[in-house]
Amino acid sequence: MIEFYFHEYFSVIGDHAYKQSEGLSAEEQMITALPDVRTLMIDPAEDEFMVLACDGIWNFMSSQEVVDFVRPRIQDGQTKLSQICEEVQYFILCRSDMLVWKTANTI
Repeated sequence: MIEFYFHEYFSVIGDHAYKQSEGLSAEEQMITALPDVRTLMIDPAEDEFMVLACDGIWNFMSSQEVVDFVRPRIQDGQTKLSQICEEVQYFILCRSDMLVWKTANTI
């Protein structure tokens, strides 16, 4: 088994008003650079792969959608992981462009 440390943190560049609620500690702020740390045990016998991604990915795809996107590429022998990452990003860009187009054309 592999012990994996997962650090989750959020930040927004330039949105200082969100970062500075005077009555809250750093941990309680809406946006913070302090990570949430989780330890996950990964079992290579049971876990096919793991996807680490920023919130930009998770804002457009569910965990299952990412698995359904990545798994067939790995099963088809695509070993260049950077290519799979590029395909995920391209898929999301196309999807978000379509959402913007649909929204603009429904007004």
